[in-house]
Amino acid sequence: MKVVTLISVPNDDAFNNCTLVLSSLRTGFPTADVEVYINSPDYYAAIREKITDDSIEVTALAEPMHHAKWIERMINENDGELVILDGDVILWKEWTFKFDTLLAGMFVPFMYNEFAQCISYPRLHTSFLCIKSCKDLRATVAKCYKMATVSPEYAPLNPYMPDVKFVSGAPSFWDSCSVLYNIIGGTPFVEEHLECYDHLNSASFLDIMANNMEKGFGFRQAHETISKYPQMLKGTWRHIINYYAEMQAKATTILNK
Repeated sequence: MKVVTLISVPNDDAFNNCTLVLSSLRTGFPTADVEVYINSPDYYAAIREKITDDSIEVTALAEPMHHAKWIERMINENDGELVILDGDVILWKEWTFKFDTLLAGMFVPFMYNEFAQCISYPRLHTSFLCIKSCKDLRATVAKCYKMATVSPEYAPLNPYMPDVKFVSGAPSFWDSCSVLYNIIGGTPFVEEHLECYDHLNSASFLDIMANNMEKGFGFRQAHETISKYPQMLKGTWRHIINYYAEMQAKATTILNK
């Protein structure tokens, strides 16, 4: 198993939350090969200082990379089992789970997406994404739609990058790896998995996210609190599931108008 995380820090205020995962990598994965990719060269020294385990490999990207593009790169550069983690994740206990499906992660339903300001299609969240075999995943995707190989210029398929499409004048959002999930499916995490970690969400783009949220002020306050008291993140996954249910209901209302 290999574990990878991409650390992106937009400003000083976001540093603590964008690097939460660094202090708990060995809690979750005590023996795995772990590699940290630094996406913010200005913060290289500060990020490197937080990585106290010399067995963790550190790679500074030559140029900043979109998170979904980096995921695609990780899948293309590895053949075996891969776990992808966001920087604003805290691991509470050792991860020992294996899955029969190529993908596993926290399920995000069809819902209204406050970031994109439109409905969005389901996916497994990329904050903690388990890939059983990168080699098998690539092979499965390659077989799913022949024309993407026959004529990629006119029938392109990118399973990883986010995208917005309009149908009958209405936008719909396909978040990172949403297309991938809708191609091959996967296993949603359940309580025993979700109890192993928590995800703050949106630490590297807090301003735009909070500005688009109906309860954005509270979301900002939560980020400020976690920056000072990260242990208070524990159990947040339950609130996230409730939030998804609210947004799912909002999407249903929009479609029924």
